[in-house]
Amino acid sequence: INKKSNSLVKTISHSKYPGLYITSAFMIPFIPSFLINYTADSLKIEPKKFVWMVLIGAIPSSVLYGFGGDAIFKGNIKQSIILIGSVVVLALLILLFKGKEKNKATS
Repeated sequence: INKKSNSLVKTISHSKYPGLYITSAFMIPFIPSFLINYTADSLKIEPKKFVWMVLIGAIPSSVLYGFGGDAIFKGNIKQSIILIGSVVVLALLILLFKGKEKNKATS
């Protein structure tokens, strides 16, 4: 595991809510799944809970790929904007939550 990957594992492992980070990591397509799985395993997250994290985390990107691509091909700009906007709002909420967690940690 390289230095950047190790940083991701440490961030998730030392967070107050590692489940939220694992769930949100599945929403980001360019984060390797093996890192998320490795982190979940090292945190000893129970399999039933992990399956729910994977399902909830995979839904936004799957919806964006499925419906967003279809909307773009059909020229439905309104649907494309709504889908992309929804994912952006979700990402902003995650970043906001992460920022609040860092502020509490430094306080």
